[in-house]
Amino acid sequence: MKTVLITGGTRGIGKAVAEAFADRGYAVGIVYEKNDAAASGLLTEFVAKGVFAVAEKADVSDAGQCRRAYSAIRGALGAISVLVNNAGIAKIAPLPDLSDDEVSRILDVDLKGAVNMTKCAYSDLADTKGLLLNISSVWGVRGASCESVYSAAKGGLIAFTKAMAKELAPYGARANCIAPGVVETEMNSCLSKEELSEVVSSIPLGRCASPAEIASLSVFLAGDGASYITGQCIGADGGFGL
Repeated sequence: MKTVLITGGTRGIGKAVAEAFADRGYAVGIVYEKNDAAASGLLTEFVAKGVFAVAEKADVSDAGQCRRAYSAIRGALGAISVLVNNAGIAKIAPLPDLSDDEVSRILDVDLKGAVNMTKCAYSDLADTKGLLLNISSVWGVRGASCESVYSAAKGGLIAFTKAMAKELAPYGARANCIAPGVVETEMNSCLSKEELSEVVSSIPLGRCASPAEIASLSVFLAGDGASYITGQCIGADGGFGL
């Protein structure tokens, strides 16, 4: 049985990705930071469907917690063949208005967290000829005013993906990145209806993405149809990044 591990897997894009892989017969490992109730509810959902799934609580910015969570999930599911680094946080504010702690936290979760988990999964991805999949953002490609640190972290994630694609290629393993645009998740709930409407007016397709659309692309990239795709950052933004 193929296995997938998803960080930030209890809500939004992460939850949709977990559900999409489960629907395709994968055993699912979830790493989450805070919401025990959401994790429990998702596992209950999977059990009802006959999906083999486990969840571990960890802060991905902490390398030790990543090692502990990865070891526990691997012990339950076996070698991980797909790692989805999805966990991320953001704050909209001019750079001077961000505290030092807020700057560090965004970089630590969004970029360092992906590095930490990838380091844990490295051997398994190499051994299984697996896939490293990082969830970046259109802002990692374009940059966003008042989201400079988030943009930097997500841009770094794209560079990390390209480097890992080269590093994993000799093993037959791949690394790719998805750069979503505006997605209907809690992360964008801070926007007023007027602000969201203004953003949507700039999207050529004229709407936000659903988490399920990002999940569908994630599953495709893990499949045989994408077996020669590596080192790519694929925009899933309705044309917003053009």
